[in-house]
Amino acid sequence: MAAMESTGSYWKPVYNIFEEEQIPIMVVNAQHIKGVPGRKTDVKDAEWIADLVRHGLVKASYIPNRDIIWFQITPMVSDLLIGLCAIMMVISVALYIIQNTRTLKGETV
Repeated sequence: MAAMESTGSYWKPVYNIFEEEQIPIMVVNAQHIKGVPGRKTDVKDAEWIADLVRHGLVKASYIPNRDIIWFQITPMVSDLLIGLCAIMMVISVALYIIQNTRTLKGETV
């Protein structure tokens, strides 16, 4: 069992590697972990997290599986594609108007 603090988004690549290798990993909310008394170092933090997990004093954060994450991302991608299509339509209409204006003036296109 591995455990780590969820700080920003730095934990995500590490979590993904552990998940792909099917190594059990627990992501712990950083707010639930109290600072180690004395000088704070990464080694002391790692030891502190290990002790908390070993003694069952912290809960794992909820990490949705990849299928759920995909369904959360899909609407955003869909919105981006709709916006892109709208921009392409505006550009097409503008080019059509420019072409017809030049044709009406007798200019060759």
